[in-house]
Amino acid sequence: RVHGENSRAHVLAVMDWGVRGVVYSPFHDQRYYTQDQEQIRELLDQDMQSIATLGFTHIRTFYPSYYGVPITPFAQKYNLRVLMGIHTPDDWWDAYVQSAISQINQLPDTVLGVVLGNEYNPSFLVPENRQQLINTVPLIRKQIFPHTTVIGVAHHAGFWMDHENWLPSQLKTIFDLDFIGVNAYAAPPFQTSSAVIGAKWLLEYVSSNYTTVFVVATEVGIPSAGSSPQCEECSISSKRAVFEQLNCWAYYNPLSIPLFHFEMFDEPNKNPTAGFGDTEQHFGITSFQGAPKWPVAFPPFFSLCPHVRNRMLVLCFVLFLVCIWYCSLVISRRRSRRQKQKLDFEMLEVNGTGSRQHDTSNDSQPLITTTASRWIEKE
Repeated sequence: RVHGENSRAHVLAVMDWGVRGVVYSPFHDQRYYTQDQEQIRELLDQDMQSIATLGFTHIRTFYPSYYGVPITPFAQKYNLRVLMGIHTPDDWWDAYVQSAISQINQLPDTVLGVVLGNEYNPSFLVPENRQQLINTVPLIRKQIFPHTTVIGVAHHAGFWMDHENWLPSQLKTIFDLDFIGVNAYAAPPFQTSSAVIGAKWLLEYVSSNYTTVFVVATEVGIPSAGSSPQCEECSISSKRAVFEQLNCWAYYNPLSIPLFHFEMFDEPNKNPTAGFGDTEQHFGITSFQGAPKWPVAFPPFFSLCPHVRNRMLVLCFVLFLVCIWYCSLVISRRRSRRQKQKLDFEMLEVNGTGSRQHDTSNDSQPLITTTASRWIEKE
């Protein structure tokens, strides 16, 4: 592992720029709730195949394993990389940490990084969780050495903004983290324009203020349906628009912030929440059975990115004007050259007809123009 000033360069080298990320949970399928490992293996294999088929290259999880079944063997089978989560500071924390360490050591190229906690689980503001985080990072680093898996934490964007005055300086010195995950959701109601503009602004703002670490968009997106008044404009077309516009922004943005869209599958088992109703059930890019809600595609396809398409059209128009200018310039020069040749020829004719004198000492080569010869014939 590279320390000190080169640690950010190290993270940039490990973090893939070609991230096509999606958040994954197996909670959409009843096979998970059976707690039967064989059925869970079947489910994970089926889900990883579905994710890879849609063109995604990375998944973010909240847990490293599910009832003892690790996620990485199935991700590796379908060439997916995992940003592996360890979600809650409960009695399972140590077991999940050891599961993550084991999977990193077995399949280091499959594990992109480890996310410790999500939003307020664990929270930096709770002393016992703060110390638990401080203790966990060196434990993982020691037991995965010499592998280069990066470690970070994830919170909603508001948390990072609320603590920008003191936290950035501690992320390296105290917590020894490589990256921070930003769950970048714009404030409801859920609308395409506000979701896209809000997510971009939040990510750029956090990235500009937390310069000691790398920034990952660990969650972005809007629901495609819901009974909440906050979701009156929710639709599949609006979710698709947010998905494609954020992908275009991330692909062509110099910040190169990896995006993980929330989420792969609808989760019908989630309970309605106060103020949001059942919207939490409809964040999936696919239905809970795995049927895509639209034909999923990624940049750099020309038709997907309006701002890039418009720039390309402007560039093509400028090139067209340049070509017209160049062609007209060439034609004008050719006309000028022909006119000059014509004038020179006429001058030769005038000089030939105006003076019939020539050097008699060299009669073998008389200077007679066409016009002069015709005059002689008439004479």
